[in-house]
Amino acid sequence: MSTNGSRTGLADEQIYEVFSRKDRADRFEHIGTVTAPNRELARVYAWQTYDEAKWFEMTVAPRDAFTAVNLNQAPFTLGGSPPVGEGSVADSDSPPGYGTPTES
Repeated sequence: MSTNGSRTGLADEQIYEVFSRKDRADRFEHIGTVTAPNRELARVYAWQTYDEAKWFEMTVAPRDAFTAVNLNQAPFTLGGSPPVGEGSVADSDSPPGYGTPTES
């Protein structure tokens, strides 16, 4: 079983992120997750679970298909934070507004 948060306790079950939009011009919005053993069942589960709106389009993606771009420390990862100076967003040269809040 993987420890990256994309697998569940059930054998061969995987977490899928669900995105949708109501109109062609709308942006995709994250509307939730489903757990399924494969992509085809994830599509069915998502459609059945989130059918409260008339969606123009809905899509699913395995959670482990996503990679953080700039958030590589807790609480945004399950593996904890890297030491300052080794790619941490807490580095002194990080732009303001990124990383964890500073203590007063």
